[in-house]
Amino acid sequence: MGKIIVFSLDDCGFCKKVKAALSVRCIPFVEISLSSHPEKRRDMLALSDRLTVPQVFFNDAFIGGSVEVIKILSEWDLSDKAPLEFYKADIEPLPEPNDERLMIPTGPPLRYPKAPKRTLAHDYIFLPDGSTKSIFHMTRELMKLLPRNDLMFLAKVYRNCFTGEHFVDAITEHFNVSELAAIEFGNSLKQHQIVHHVCNADHDINDTTKYFFRLQPFHTPDVLNSFRIWTDRIDPDPIAVLGRLRKMLSKMEGEAINENGQIDYLAVAQNKLFLKFDEASSELQSVRFSLMDDKTKLAFCINLYNVMIRHAFIKVGIPQNSMNRSAFYGTVSYNVGGHMLSFNDIEHGIIRANARPPYSLFHPFGERDPRRGLALQTIDPRIHFALNCGANSWYVLHILL
Repeated sequence: MGKIIVFSLDDCGFCKKVKAALSVRCIPFVEISLSSHPEKRRDMLALSDRLTVPQVFFNDAFIGGSVEVIKILSEWDLSDKAPLEFYKADIEPLPEPNDERLMIPTGPPLRYPKAPKRTLAHDYIFLPDGSTKSIFHMTRELMKLLPRNDLMFLAKVYRNCFTGEHFVDAITEHFNVSELAAIEFGNSLKQHQIVHHVCNADHDINDTTKYFFRLQPFHTPDVLNSFRIWTDRIDPDPIAVLGRLRKMLSKMEGEAINENGQIDYLAVAQNKLFLKFDEASSELQSVRFSLMDDKTKLAFCINLYNVMIRHAFIKVGIPQNSMNRSAFYGTVSYNVGGHMLSFNDIEHGIIRANARPPYSLFHPFGERDPRRGLALQTIDPRIHFALNCGANSWYVLHILL
């Protein structure tokens, strides 16, 4: 029986577009993932003489990439017959391809190294009723439980915060405990850095409206990977950390693709896996640049940028004009090893060896900036083919090792 074969990458938007176009028309296909079986890239290149994905075959016949496939499907749509009828008439009756290069790989898929075990003793906190919960589950519960108000003090507005009174009222009602127990629990959360005073002052939580507090996930909104302060174990392989984050992103995006292959980032933000991803990205706070040589640092920063752009689209949104884009690339950041790095900092400060960005009079990192030491020594011009700025025309590359 004949078949449609799609060579693809998990993160490729054009691949997702082709697969969505086939699926919405109920046309079956088989996928050869170069993410899971990178050795099949050699076969794809030999068969198509192309390096990009997707590459699609109708049985032994090479069709092309997304443009060619979408064109054929559009022509089928204009016919009196349903697209599935074309498949059943022209593709399915033919014998199965006998070229081994078009066969589904039978070997085990490529797997990223498993994360080191979590240090559970540091990850659990005691609740007012004597039970325990992980920092993740407690934070998630508090995000639903505590109010998020815009409060004013001395003509300054503090966003996404609550008063000590709000906190005590919510905790006493939710856990059915005394005010004293709620206050003790609140100060325990402060010690675990789950709750902060809005100005980071050393004020305890009390049953008063005098002081404002904020949950950690909302405390530094421009820092994407700030769901929690990372106090857990550190994975010595920073590329593996990004590999796991990338895999989680791909899974969520794959569940939010429309028939045109476009990703609904609002739907991704509502995915039950997103908060897990948000917490997992906090591990980057503990990455150590000092342990990387320049080759590793280059690969890490390219992949960091490409993960970060997708995270930002989910959490902050997609900038819609030139002014918003300038602020987006200059202020949205990741905390990496204690360094706050924006998109511009990663691209121009580190990867482009602290070179001045276009139309700028200054280098990203000044002489007294501690991040200056992160800059690579030389510029590799091929970086411009690897960095994904998030534009519709950009192709998302496989993770660089």
